[in-house]
Amino acid sequence: MSHHLFELFFNVGKFLSLTPSSTNNQNPSCVQKLYEIFIFLAYASGRIFLIIVSKEEIFANLTSIRLVLGIMSITNQFFFIFYIVIIVMRWKRQCWFKLIQNLDTIQDTTRLKWYYITISTAFTVFISLEIYHIYTLLEEKGLESLKLYFLADFENYVTFFYSLFIVVILGIVLAKYKQQDVTLVQITKAKNLLYSKQIVTILKKTKSNIFILKEIVDTFNDIFGWIILCNIFEAAAKSLIYIDMIIKKNVTQQNSQDFIFENVWLFILWMGILATIFLCDTILKTVEDILSQAYKLEASFDDLATYETDEVQIFIDVVQHNRPEFKAARFFSIDRSTLFSVLNSLTTFLLVMIQFKEN
Repeated sequence: MSHHLFELFFNVGKFLSLTPSSTNNQNPSCVQKLYEIFIFLAYASGRIFLIIVSKEEIFANLTSIRLVLGIMSITNQFFFIFYIVIIVMRWKRQCWFKLIQNLDTIQDTTRLKWYYITISTAFTVFISLEIYHIYTLLEEKGLESLKLYFLADFENYVTFFYSLFIVVILGIVLAKYKQQDVTLVQITKAKNLLYSKQIVTILKKTKSNIFILKEIVDTFNDIFGWIILCNIFEAAAKSLIYIDMIIKKNVTQQNSQDFIFENVWLFILWMGILATIFLCDTILKTVEDILSQAYKLEASFDDLATYETDEVQIFIDVVQHNRPEFKAARFFSIDRSTLFSVLNSLTTFLLVMIQFKEN
């Protein structure tokens, strides 16, 4: 199942060198390597040229806070593209195929159609939003204005693409963890109908799956940890910029359409971050459910069933020592508390901005 989803994303992402060209493209040709470098150099040149040529239009009349946040946002996006096109595609390329191989090793019962519906709906919303934005720009500012927004739209697309990709992968990982929980529940219910060897065989298979799933999470962190961190940083910086605009009443009739578009896009970005956080937290909770179910299974055996009890105890030790941990570039763990940490930081900075307003 996961193989087909990765193939779908690879077929879309290969045109802008965001992913390998296929799930079999472990060793890219020289042309593919040059194309990846060309994509990044074209983006870097365009961003530098745009800053030099349009710096008055971009940075004019900005408050000191908004100027700093704007520079930080541009720097963050530049590193974001560099990390994906150069770091991930060059030095972490094999991680993609390791992730695919491990995901394909573990079976689950989730149907592909739900993933396809989610992906198609997300792309439809994003494309519709971009078409609306381009239409309003052409109507209000003319063709010349597109040069200021072309690179921003490219950055938005890359952010959207990877945010959706992360959510889909986490959904697959969650389904596979839940399958292990279901297996333990079935063993507990039918243990009187199974032979000792059958129970032990199923437990050993589940134990092997736990090892593989832990490796999957580690590989996921290796590929997407920095991406998640950049997304959180970008969403926080832009949120503070727009809050500063509202506080200082800088939203005029001329920029109201851009303001609306940027806030809708920011809402989509936050939805991706929230989905990532809650999926990570749900996976961690599912592991707790697996551990709890294993304890119930151990307690259900009588004292004579030492063979099964010993195997369950080994399984419990394996789960405890192979708990998954999602990390944002090893700076902090990703779970439900991450949301409150981000909100706490935003609130602190917001209080500073309000004080600037009062002064």
